[in-house]
Amino acid sequence: MLFRQFHLFADSPAFDVHNQTEASQAAQFGYNNDYTEILDSNRLRALLVVNHEYTNEGIMFPAAQRESEPRRVRAVGRAAHGLSVVELKPFPL
Repeated sequence: MLFRQFHLFADSPAFDVHNQTEASQAAQFGYNNDYTEILDSNRLRALLVVNHEYTNEGIMFPAAQRESEPRRVRAVGRAAHGLSVVELKPFPL
């Protein structure tokens, strides 16, 4: 099986557990993929729909960051909630 790393947006930063910000999370895939569905419209395009129902900052952040930067931790957690809709297209092998 072939895997390829991708970014949702051209300017999406790489994930860094020690340097999460609200802005970086807003450009990355959300947390806790509760509901996942692929809506296939044709062979060349599909939509991946994912509900990010809740976050667990106790897993997302080292304990020291949760204690020293609670506002940033909450902001990143809020940015990781919601719904992601991603267009899927085949890529050449």
